[in-house]
Amino acid sequence: MMKFKSKYMLILALLLLSLGAKAHSPDISSTMFAEESDGNWILLIRAALTAFEYEIESNFGESSYTTAEEFQQLVIKHVQQNISIKADNSQGNFENPMVRLGHETSITFKVTGMPSDFKSLQITNTSFQNISRNQSALMIIKKGFTKNQFKLDKNNAHTADLAVNNISFELMTPQTMNASFTFGNVVISLFVFGLLFLGYKLLVKPLKKNVIES
Repeated sequence: MMKFKSKYMLILALLLLSLGAKAHSPDISSTMFAEESDGNWILLIRAALTAFEYEIESNFGESSYTTAEEFQQLVIKHVQQNISIKADNSQGNFENPMVRLGHETSITFKVTGMPSDFKSLQITNTSFQNISRNQSALMIIKKGFTKNQFKLDKNNAHTADLAVNNISFELMTPQTMNASFTFGNVVISLFVFGLLFLGYKLLVKPLKKNVIES
């Protein structure tokens, strides 16, 4: 089992390195909302470190942190203040935050309070709204559903209002993708989302389990 995980850890690291240059643009971020096999949900947001730095300094001041730990706490606070997930009439709660710093920085939450079955879903992420021309690729992964990707930007108030249609999510108000959100961006985002989700399943979740058990 350890050999299996080591193999995929190496593949994951190499592929993420190969895509790193594309993902470091400060005006492009990714938001993934994914259902785990046990019915729990996770939220993963990734963006260039410079994007997080800009937002933290804009909202809390340039001297608001002096250590990496203080910066991580401000990232958690900032994202919690700018994220909202609602399924039907149930509001999601964000727990167990985990920040991974790097040129490409990510933050992960466990999302609780989600109903087992719902007909509508609203996701808002204004974490990077102060960055000019910012947009976030939103992906939703639900067991038995097709994988859908949407765009969050100032034109839709960084919000996706979705309805469940059979085994997919559809926008209640259709949107078009602009030139900077091309098919190539979509393919890369889908690929990176898959890698990040694999990394979470293979690395983060087992690590959390070992910490709890110890």
